Amino acid sequence: MSNENGIERRKIVVAGLDNAGKTTILALIRKKMVDSSLIKPTRGISRAEAEILGKNVAIHDFGGQKVYRDSYFKDKRFLAATDAFIFVIDLQDIERYDLALEYFDRALGEFAKHGISPMVFIFYHKYDHHYQEKYQEEDERIIRTFENLTNKIEATCKRNGMALSGTFTTSVYNEWSCFSSFHEVWVSLYSQFGSVQEYLSELCGKIPEARMILLLDKDANLIAKKISGTSTGISLEKLQAISGSSIILMNEWTKSGIYDQEEPIANATMKIKESTVMVQKVPAGEDVYYLVILTESGNYEPFKQTIVSISNFLGAFLAKLK
Repeated sequence: MSNENGIERRKIVVAGLDNAGKTTILALIRKKMVDSSLIKPTRGISRAEAEILGKNVAIHDFGGQKVYRDSYFKDKRFLAATDAFIFVIDLQDIERYDLALEYFDRALGEFAKHGISPMVFIFYHKYDHHYQEKYQEEDERIIRTFENLTNKIEATCKRNGMALSGTFTTSVYNEWSCFSSFHEVWVSLYSQFGSVQEYLSELCGKIPEARMILLLDKDANLIAKKISGTSTGISLEKLQAISGSSIILMNEWTKSGIYDQEEPIANATMKIKESTVMVQKVPAGEDVYYLVILTESGNYEPFKQTIVSISNFLGAFLAKLK
């Protein structure tokens, strides 16, 4: 963690071999996080900053070419103040698993040598096409090779005195897999996110009809989620996209003057097949969030007031986190 100009900032380092897919993953993440900006890169390192729920994070993408891999370990500043270390492994590049493990081992060793203890995450990337098909078909060679890889990853962490905080399978053909995996890393860095998740779950227990509940920021970035009950056929990613469009429309209507009431639009309701989606504005001090609720029932009137009450409590809670 670092503190620049009085702003607390977390640092995430993303590393892996060349062509592992790091830069593509981060490009997808930046696309989904509207409040992000690229910083002038250091040679071999691309840096971006983003903000969610008033929290700042600097994301450092370490180039995977050997000349760059060697340089990172010659200057402690590259690794200093790292809060989370994401190592990306190309699942389809089986011939270079050993080289990737060697790089991973060296990186953890350098962290340990300098007394830096980041949370460690593995993104098993390019889980798609023929590799995914063979894995799902329980191809013996693929399964055995993957299990061997995961065992070596865990052993490498233990050898360097570090815990493995999480592993994820990702693919650029499933953008949500990349974003949701990064979101889990992000959440782990701030205890406030955990408390938001717990508080959201507690409040929304009052709406048993809900099958999916999301808390989004003003740019439709996911803050917290609660999924329960049976599937409605609407994915989390689709629900987030629908809600983002609704938020934009609500704001445009308010600004246009077409809406003839003095108060700005605070909620919207949509019927999708047999499900109902409700988007409720959640003011939180100077900030605004949105509560999204998906139910299987077409009749939301019985718990409409409950949703307003929940948004008020949630807004007060979020305002205190700033």
